[in-house]
Amino acid sequence: MGFLTKIFGDSQAEAAVPGTKQRAGFKDAAFFKKMFDKKQSIIKMYREQNVTLKQQGKFRPVNSWMLAMEHLDLVYLNYSVGNDISLCYKEYITAAGYYGEGWDADAFYADMIDMVALGSLLNVPDDVYGPVISYIRQSDSGSSYPTWAPDPLLCYIINTKKPGSSPQPDTLITEAYRDIYDLTKIPKADAEREMKLYLDKWYRLHKDDSWYENHKKESSYKGYWSWEAGAVSKILGLDDSGYANHPNYPYDMVHWSA
Repeated sequence: MGFLTKIFGDSQAEAAVPGTKQRAGFKDAAFFKKMFDKKQSIIKMYREQNVTLKQQGKFRPVNSWMLAMEHLDLVYLNYSVGNDISLCYKEYITAAGYYGEGWDADAFYADMIDMVALGSLLNVPDDVYGPVISYIRQSDSGSSYPTWAPDPLLCYIINTKKPGSSPQPDTLITEAYRDIYDLTKIPKADAEREMKLYLDKWYRLHKDDSWYENHKKESSYKGYWSWEAGAVSKILGLDDSGYANHPNYPYDMVHWSA
């Protein structure tokens, strides 16, 4: 429980670190405390299961992917509750390690864009980002989805961090990201205006995603953050003062440096 004590304190489990300000709306610190407990319990269970699966010869890449997703959730939770970005960085490092081992032909775009965008925002070293890039490449060459093709937004973010890593394709995996990809190709002043418009409709664009309206559920909400908006804003060097306080914009992540 040392990790949770560090986050929430000894005597009041519902309190965040003194002096921190919760970033996400909808839920209080007590809710996030329960979410941290839940995630730590699941991670412990998966790790124990994986030991057994390896002993039985039944371990599969998806077992690593599942652990990666739990640690990715801890990135979201740490950010949402108002903790220091360094905790997000540490959890991302762990998530990326498992992620690099977890590819299969049914890989999902949703976690790819978050892993790529967060790696850019956190400016993780190449040895951490490399396995994430490899994961994307494996999907580009071996996805089981008939409509899968290399995605230009993924490639754009990757190439701005590690130039020459990916070819620049034309077709987006999902049109939900069309507007933000298009604004990477226009003048800064126009991009700043378009970013605000993108953020204003970002939540609605994801109405078919599994996390939509998670704040109405008992134990699923982790915050609603457009990590790709943060990554693109940081890459382009946009003046984000016009949307700094937008509830879906990860301002503190954009302006953090290790």
